[in-house]
Amino acid sequence: WSLERLKELIVCNNNISALPEDFGEKTALSHLETLDLSHNLLLKLPASIGKLVNLSVLRCTHNELHHLPDELCNCSSLQTLS
Repeated sequence: WSLERLKELIVCNNNISALPEDFGEKTALSHLETLDLSHNLLLKLPASIGKLVNLSVLRCTHNELHHLPDELCNCSSLQTLS
């Protein structure tokens, strides 16, 4: 089973406290356009999230985030950040 064409990943309300440091390096996520991480327990986002160049929507509200990684600027398709 392959996730290489996955365009939307919604994992809100799951008590997620951390993402793997290599999260954005996963080949299976290379076509990801929408990532909803809202309503979790995240303290930070991994720098590798900047490698999700097709990401256009990132929802990360209602977490424990105090800043976003600078590498997020590499997501040139990003249109919605909340």
